[in-house]
Amino acid sequence: MRMPIQQPDIRAAATKVLQRIQNEFPQLTMNLQELEPPNGNMELTIPMQCGMAFEIAVLFEHDELVLVVSSFHAHYDCSSLDEQIRCVDTVLQLINGHFRLKETLRGQTVCKSELQSIDKDEWHTIEVCGIFHLLWFRKKSTRFIVNQENTPSH
Repeated sequence: MRMPIQQPDIRAAATKVLQRIQNEFPQLTMNLQELEPPNGNMELTIPMQCGMAFEIAVLFEHDELVLVVSSFHAHYDCSSLDEQIRCVDTVLQLINGHFRLKETLRGQTVCKSELQSIDKDEWHTIEVCGIFHLLWFRKKSTRFIVNQENTPSH
């Protein structure tokens, strides 16, 4: 049976994840903030800027890393090294333009958001974030949010 990771160790792991993202793209403006107690959470924000088509936020809440891009949210267990690596990889691939978001809208409201990766010039859905809305009567449309290949990289 695996021993649970203590909270200070999880916080240290989260700090390393957020710092790794910052170190991969030193040319991008990023804001790392300690949030107010009682939880003492952290948030890394990468605002829209030259080379970025969208804002990215990675939050450390309790024992989770939460990735927020537009309407898409993904949760990663910070006590798992595999999940930490997956979180970092997702952020890096979004910045590099190798991942994108496909949003399905009803009217102006997003009802589904898909994280997609590219392989051999084809996009494939790897994670879905569904948002339930009773707007079935509104016109359905799709939009894509992606950084271009010329995004500044490391």
